[in-house]
Amino acid sequence: MTKFISITFSKDYRVRLFYFVFAVLLYNIWRLTDFLLKAGVDDEMDYAPVLTTGECTELVVGKTTRSFCIAVCNL
Repeated sequence: MTKFISITFSKDYRVRLFYFVFAVLLYNIWRLTDFLLKAGVDDEMDYAPVLTTGECTELVVGKTTRSFCIAVCNL
């Protein structure tokens, strides 16, 4: 999960809490996506991830950036 946690120097607990909760959410999305890929592709489940953390982060950031740009352009 340490690959999803952002570095912050803020002393505000709300900012730190947001970063932690967001990191947990990204981690859970990654684990669920990896599990569903394994279940759909392989019959045997192993511990090695099919989808890396970097690939999952790129997918999430790409989708949210694209959605944000579409929403802003339509205003």
